Amino acid sequence: MLASNQANSGTAAEHMASFLRSVDHLDHMEADGAEQTTQLARAMSHLVALAAEQHRDPDADWIRHELPEFRGRARAALARRLPILSRYLAGMETAIWAGTPEDWYVACTRRSAIQFVVDEIDRDVDSPLIETHRIREDDEDIRDQAPNVDVMPPDSIPPLPPSHFWWHAAQQ
Repeated sequence: MLASNQANSGTAAEHMASFLRSVDHLDHMEADGAEQTTQLARAMSHLVALAAEQHRDPDADWIRHELPEFRGRARAALARRLPILSRYLAGMETAIWAGTPEDWYVACTRRSAIQFVVDEIDRDVDSPLIETHRIREDDEDIRDQAPNVDVMPPDSIPPLPPSHFWWHAAQQ
């Protein structure tokens, strides 16, 4: 069964704080790839919630006042953990091809979190955390695999901008 959008509850400030807390928790974990990647996935789900909040109200005060500082803090936190971020991406890439509704949901969630990193956290930098060619290839894989997956129930799709096409790719 697919998850509902429970992760989208909370304020933008709560999601930013939860993201940073979850990423910082990685420093207190044993260097175990699977556990760390799971913890990063928890953190990254807050980025999806932020993207949804931003889409719902693009003129919200937090975007002008809190997001700029968050960008820097989030970028620094992720930059210190590039191997874990790379495993997170690899998990997304595996989920794209897994063929189950649950894995497709994981792939879409991770891709939306990555899109927030690209659009917001890496917004004004010359050296992005995630290589753009890798994202382009992942998007091609999503388009290739989409005809083979079931359409997601509407209540499992977060309210994100149309640029997050992967959520609706199976319908196209």
